[in-house]
Amino acid sequence: MRERALFVEKRKRHVKFLQFQAQLEAEMHSFWIPHKGQVPIAKDLFRLWKRYSFLQCGRKFGKTDFAIYCMYMFAILFPNSQIYYIADTMKHGGELVWANQRLQKFFSSPKRGRFETDEEFAQRRLIGQELYEKYIDKPNNSEMRLRFKNGSFIKVDGAENYANADGIEPDFMVYDEFKSHDPRFNEAMEPNLRVKRAPLLIVGTPPEEMGTYYEKIANSFKKLPYATHYERPSFMNSHMYPDGEQDVEFQEERDKYISRGDEDVMERELYAKIVISGQKSLFPNLELPEYDYDKEIYIGESRHVKNHESLMKRIRRSPKDWDFFDTYDAGTAVCFAALFGVLNRYTKEVIILDCIYETDTRETSTGRIYPRAQEIMDEIFAFEDYWEGTYDNAAAWFMNEVLDRYGRTLMPCTKDLKNKENKLGLIRDMLWEDKLIFSDRCMRGITKDSGVLWEMINYRKDDKGRIPKENDHAIDALRYKLNAMNYDPTWVEKPKKVEDERRGFALTEANLREDNSGRYSKNGSRSNLAGLTYADTLPKDRYD
Repeated sequence: MRERALFVEKRKRHVKFLQFQAQLEAEMHSFWIPHKGQVPIAKDLFRLWKRYSFLQCGRKFGKTDFAIYCMYMFAILFPNSQIYYIADTMKHGGELVWANQRLQKFFSSPKRGRFETDEEFAQRRLIGQELYEKYIDKPNNSEMRLRFKNGSFIKVDGAENYANADGIEPDFMVYDEFKSHDPRFNEAMEPNLRVKRAPLLIVGTPPEEMGTYYEKIANSFKKLPYATHYERPSFMNSHMYPDGEQDVEFQEERDKYISRGDEDVMERELYAKIVISGQKSLFPNLELPEYDYDKEIYIGESRHVKNHESLMKRIRRSPKDWDFFDTYDAGTAVCFAALFGVLNRYTKEVIILDCIYETDTRETSTGRIYPRAQEIMDEIFAFEDYWEGTYDNAAAWFMNEVLDRYGRTLMPCTKDLKNKENKLGLIRDMLWEDKLIFSDRCMRGITKDSGVLWEMINYRKDDKGRIPKENDHAIDALRYKLNAMNYDPTWVEKPKKVEDERRGFALTEANLREDNSGRYSKNGSRSNLAGLTYADTLPKDRYD
């Protein structure tokens, strides 16, 4: 009987909650209603009660207004809720929703709709004022905290304050401008979200890079059964573009990007696609393998990334055709990068077989890096004397330590600061002509923001057309080696195999050596050329 009574009481509370939820939705939707692109996300949050929702959207989709709507809905539905709105920085969060009073006066100062008449807007403002007086207590400007009359609050903060995330146990959380978030905030917050099973709503446009933390989280949400991921282009905002993709204003925005040659920007800003930066990218022609969202890895091969073992088989078939090189951009403050590869003497093909990309400053000393380099070289071609080592001449300390501790001499390479863009252009041309190939081992770390391929796909000019000096350590190592070898892409004809005229005579390496020493003549008989002087070999009839 007691269990029955508890069940009945619980059901009554549930029915009462559903009635209150229906009443609240009717009140709020008479004032502000999600557009058709936002409705499925709202249903996941407040019907299916999904724990994690990721909204990857274009500009003017209404992501921030929708985030405020969701926070208000949750705060009113559940008394005494602790709700946090986290922007990339506290200052930016203040500018986005607090300084303009967008959060505090969501009810009392609504934005006018594009097709709203004066009467409709006036009526909506009256409804909003009534809701404000009914539910909102008062804002605290110094803390950027909005309090509700039922004890709930919404607090604005920034992801740069990741150290403060440890002590927060939210009931509902929103991440805005997620592409610029410090990953350490979410890493510290995830355990706290599990305490109360707090829902997390992430909103933001895609970043200009690939392989970022944004993409990693977005991909993980696609797999979790209690999470959802939505990709929403701007034209799905029916309040802004009632005719969808064919809307005149959307077409005008689209044409602006196309006329400027910023198709990649258009894909991100309007269509919410994660694409490589195009016009500003230094290596837009670099092709990577297909990404497996389930396994969170790149699989297979591409035009510029090949299977490591297949590359090694090519090299082992004719090792004399290849020059082996290792090159180092020695740094201890930010990153230590090293590349290991081969150059074909005739086709001028460069293959990067492996790399070291160390950002942990505890692991960037010579004693930690060079033994790792030796292991890689031994695996590729276990004759250190055949390797040509190059280092940045500004890091003479690294060369000295390698010489003192390991007895190996590395050759310095001067930087091409004045011709850096020319050398980058050479690398780009090598990609076009398929003369620069990477082993799939270079894909390691690309999803963790490290490695030569991660640098190359994200290497781009800034808004002023300048090449920034950041995230280019492995690229610098490649430039140093191209400088050191005086790389010329011109194809060189491979010497043809010497044909011997002696019937049944195999031209082995031993016979070649004997021929060169003068022991045999063309017909295989003994020759006296080895004992003759230069004068003895001249035609006598001409000099008699």
